[in-house]
Amino acid sequence: MKMSSGQMGRRLLGLTVAGMTLAAGGAAFGAQPKPWEMTLQEAATPVMENIISFHTLLVWIITIITLFVLALLVIVVVKFNAKANPVPSRTTLNTLIEVAWTLIPVLILVAIAVP
Repeated sequence: MKMSSGQMGRRLLGLTVAGMTLAAGGAAFGAQPKPWEMTLQEAATPVMENIISFHTLLVWIITIITLFVLALLVIVVVKFNAKANPVPSRTTLNTLIEVAWTLIPVLILVAIAVP
């Protein structure tokens, strides 16, 4: 079966387009995630750069909150155990603490919402 020059030209054009698509698409495989990678992929756009900086900010905020809560837990365990404090306090209201544990999370959420 003989091919006409029109059919041959269309097939050649199709192969050329397919080859160019594969060559151009190969660049996208350079920034693929690697096994056990713990970071975000490299930024390709300014929007992704902003997302990465926001992610970094959130990681620092979460780390500080976690360390603060850990410190409070250690203080409570050491200071208020049965041996160190045989007669527990019967305090039922502390306005300063209640205002603080309402305002501090609000300020943290505002700091997260601003960026």
